[in-house]
Amino acid sequence: MQSNIGDIFLIGLGTPRDFKKAFEWHEKAANQEYPFSQNKLGEIYELGLTELPQEQSDQKAIKWYKKAAKKGYIDAQVYLGLMYVKGRAGLPQEQSDRKAVKWFTKAAKQNDLPAQVNLGAMYEQGRARLPQGPEADQKAVECYKKAAEEGCTQAQVYLGRMYVKGRAGLPQGPEADQKAVECFTKVDEEAEEEASQAQFFLGKMYEQGRAGLPQGPEADQKAVKCYKKAIDGGFFKALIKLKRLYAQGRARLPKGSEADQQATAKEGFLEFFDALFKSEEMNEQGRVKILFQSAQDNKKAVKLWAEAAEQGDPQAQVNLGMMYEQGRAGLPKGPEADQKAIEWYKKAAKKGNTNAQFNLGVIYIQGRAGLPKGPKADQLAIEWFTKAANRRYVEAQLCLAGMYMEGRAGLPQGLEADQKAVEWYKKATKEGSPEAQYKLGWMYAKGRAGLPQGLEADQKAVKWCKKAAEKGYPEAQYSLGCMYEQGRAELPQGLEADQKAVKWYKEAAGQGVPYAQTMLGWMYEQGRAGLPQGPEADQKAVKWFTKAAEQGLPEAQFKLELMCEQGRAGLPEDLEADQKAVESYKNAAKEGSLEAQYKLGKLYEQGRAGLPQGPEADKKAVEWYKEAANQGFPKAQKALGLMYEQGRAGLPQGPEADKKAVESYKEAAEQGFPKAQFNLGMMYAEGRAGLPQGPEADKKAAEWFTKAAENGISIAQFNLGVMYSDGCGIDKDDCKAFQWFTKAADQGLVEAQLFLGSMYINGQDVDKDYKKAFKYFEKAAHQGDPLGQTLLGTMYKEGWGTQQDIKKALKWIQKAAEQGDALGQYYLALLYRDGEGITASDTQALAWLYEAAEQNQEDAQYTLGWMYENGRGVTKDPEEAAKWYKASEGGYPGYAIYSIGRMYEYGLNVEQDHGKAIEWYRLAAGEKYAQDTFHTPIKEKYNLMLP
Repeated sequence: MQSNIGDIFLIGLGTPRDFKKAFEWHEKAANQEYPFSQNKLGEIYELGLTELPQEQSDQKAIKWYKKAAKKGYIDAQVYLGLMYVKGRAGLPQEQSDRKAVKWFTKAAKQNDLPAQVNLGAMYEQGRARLPQGPEADQKAVECYKKAAEEGCTQAQVYLGRMYVKGRAGLPQGPEADQKAVECFTKVDEEAEEEASQAQFFLGKMYEQGRAGLPQGPEADQKAVKCYKKAIDGGFFKALIKLKRLYAQGRARLPKGSEADQQATAKEGFLEFFDALFKSEEMNEQGRVKILFQSAQDNKKAVKLWAEAAEQGDPQAQVNLGMMYEQGRAGLPKGPEADQKAIEWYKKAAKKGNTNAQFNLGVIYIQGRAGLPKGPKADQLAIEWFTKAANRRYVEAQLCLAGMYMEGRAGLPQGLEADQKAVEWYKKATKEGSPEAQYKLGWMYAKGRAGLPQGLEADQKAVKWCKKAAEKGYPEAQYSLGCMYEQGRAELPQGLEADQKAVKWYKEAAGQGVPYAQTMLGWMYEQGRAGLPQGPEADQKAVKWFTKAAEQGLPEAQFKLELMCEQGRAGLPEDLEADQKAVESYKNAAKEGSLEAQYKLGKLYEQGRAGLPQGPEADKKAVEWYKEAANQGFPKAQKALGLMYEQGRAGLPQGPEADKKAVESYKEAAEQGFPKAQFNLGMMYAEGRAGLPQGPEADKKAAEWFTKAAENGISIAQFNLGVMYSDGCGIDKDDCKAFQWFTKAADQGLVEAQLFLGSMYINGQDVDKDYKKAFKYFEKAAHQGDPLGQTLLGTMYKEGWGTQQDIKKALKWIQKAAEQGDALGQYYLALLYRDGEGITASDTQALAWLYEAAEQNQEDAQYTLGWMYENGRGVTKDPEEAAKWYKASEGGYPGYAIYSIGRMYEYGLNVEQDHGKAIEWYRLAAGEKYAQDTFHTPIKEKYNLMLP
């Protein structure tokens, strides 16, 4: 009877809600060992409905839950387990997890469905005696299946998710996907929260072509329908997915104003929920509960929440605050509604409600709490995030770490702020947050986690990125791929490391990460993704560049355009297929498809549309390019500009054709098309854009290179770096030059990598650093650049920036020589001549010296002279020696200068002239060239005896 009276006051049945009276009546029953009331007392304390501070209140809640749980009261066992899971029992995580599993197991044995789901989640997360892996997954699936068979909708959602991830006994693929779809479609629509989650995951599967339909319009429509249902059920993360589909023109509307309006119509929600739902785990674990009502129910919902909020219910206060913040509580979204939201959040936050504390931090950081964005607002955000973070609220920990990292938490950016960021990321990793694991790995990789960049920091970075990647966190998968590709992840650069890189790039690319898609395309293009360079690899490359380009990534668009220009764009190759493609494009082009008009132009340009390459085919290409260009299609405008520039658009190359090219490039460039911006910059730089070469043209070139560089075009970044370095068209700024060179090099541009390597090895505008020089030469070499291979081989030979390794030196120098690099051929000749890393062979040395000398490589020419003078592999021949010495004069190597002096002194193949001999000797001695800068390519040293 006492417990019944307590419930009447707690719920407010026939009388105003009164938490105090509810507490008094339940306490009387609890003290008489009535488990129902003991459990209710635990709930009252857990919700913070008493005057006690939250920490003390939590301890009281645990005390009463334990009493009821020991009597076999199932709800109390589950609630007690959740208290341990949430870390509200003051125990270390491992010990707390053991306690949670104990109580969930007890309840699960009594066939309690929530307990089975929670126990499954503990196994899934590696928090239930087994580390994450197949055995733990199997246990999790068993728990979920038991609950799902009894009709538990949440278990069906979780089981479906396990199938999606290939963790339910079936590898990822059609069979596992079918099982997942069955799970999600079984979810009862009356269970609104679970149904909305199921719709969200089902939408993702349709979008990815994993729900029985291949990717395309039909699957997209299904995805849109699912996401809309998820949103209607309050699963707001679906808004982000739906926005992307609208923006990509995949939601029944083509890209354009109408789709854009649909996409942006929900941005009021997105602005808030992007910050709120930073990780899928947060939403799945129910850390933020949001009541969503349809528009007609807003009034009723606000009234209900207001009644509970006025009586001090913190969750009601949070929900009411959210209603105000969303503009659904009688005030339109804006400052006034935000102030009301803040009032209610503060009431709940002061009672220790972590959701409210976090929400307050978000509002302050967004400058919506009566303070403009800036240090003061940031400081208040930090205070609230810290309160929530100290209570193991993961999203608050992540936000706090991010603010420290950005220098917005009272400390300027630097070591101290980074240490604070790392501290909070580490706390979030203890909660299993993959985002925290990734961010921590990123901090190590960048040398911002207390270790300078290098092997030890890389090992830490890989460790944390792997943890997040294995949980499916896409950014971590991409970063891990980069680490392998760069030889920074346990394996040196080479085939094995490339295979690992491709594996992780594929994982991230499959989740839609455009940078991963671009890198995967690049790996195929370079023949480093399991296929040798050629048509098949090109088709794969184009596929991934296209996916990234469709998401608006400029570098992918640039790569795709380049492959199109090179005829490597994966268009059908045989005549019959070409004819079908032309027919298909013509039909679409006549219907007004700008993309089809452009592609049709490309087929004519490549001589694959029934006409061989030449003036007639070019004329047709230009017609179709013009058709699309006149309607503002930037790709066609850029292609048309190129046709004019190359003299293939009815005008011979020259000023008139250049003028037309510039017009077309400008139209595309002003629409933000990066490749056109770069091309326009080049036209100005070369004095072909209506201005003669000089300061004015250079200024224009710098402007357009800047736009293209900011849009990610690596060659534009490099050119802009050169302009900053030389003060050409822009104020000289070595710092900015270095920044742009680095951006270009990090995107894989060989020219930038070689340039940076040279800067570091010579100490030009940077501190001399052989390790960094080695890194950049290595990047260029692995892309097949012969000069990069020669320089990398030299670094290995001399032990500069790496451990000396003559075998690796030989490998890279030989690769370069075989590609025709004159310097590589010369260095390979020296290795043969001196027997370093290879069996000595004067014959081979001479063969490679001739190869290099014929390319006017002065060092090789001089060394050939030396071989003839000393009879190495040939009969001694002073005249032949003199011929090669003389040939090498243009490069002025130190020994050649000296040898030319000897030629004049002794009349070797020249008229004897002691005066000229002395002039050359003085040059060699250093009167004009310091001796310590002599280029000394061979081992022998000469003692210069001067008169």
